[in-house]
Amino acid sequence: MIDVPSTSAGQSVGGTATKSSSEDKAARRRAHDAERKRRRRAEDSQLREREAAERRQRRAAAPDSAALKRVSFLDDVLKNIPPSGGCTDCGNVSYRVPTIHPLFALGAHEGSVNHTRGFAAVANAADSQPPTLRAAKILALTALDLLSDAELLREAKREFAALKLPSEEELQTAL
Repeated sequence: MIDVPSTSAGQSVGGTATKSSSEDKAARRRAHDAERKRRRRAEDSQLREREAAERRQRRAAAPDSAALKRVSFLDDVLKNIPPSGGCTDCGNVSYRVPTIHPLFALGAHEGSVNHTRGFAAVANAADSQPPTLRAAKILALTALDLLSDAELLREAKREFAALKLPSEEELQTAL
């Protein structure tokens, strides 16, 4: 490509045209479309996660799952989850391996903000242990579901493969 000095209007000095603004618009449109698809996949994934959790809850309440029936916290776990304003590397990890990022409340403690000494004290408090153990049990039961149900594991693997983003190389060749 030959560099031609240009004005802000997209025309070169001396009247020769440079890279057209339509090419720029097309590139922005492709980027916008890719972002919209990514968001739609994320929303679809959240919906599938919610549906899978509801299936697990129904299985836990089924008469033939006596061991899971004793776990009473499954009824109220996935209701009224507030949106998170935080940011982690979990999203990056989830591009490579199936990932879950559970959140749970430790109760209302004044001035406890994540990643502070105050939060560490709250997390170590006696009243924070039951919700922490509850979350650990949920994670263990999720793993148990996957390890004990071959079809569920296959379904999860298929779902992850379908959601997997293209590699950096695939993205470069597409442009």
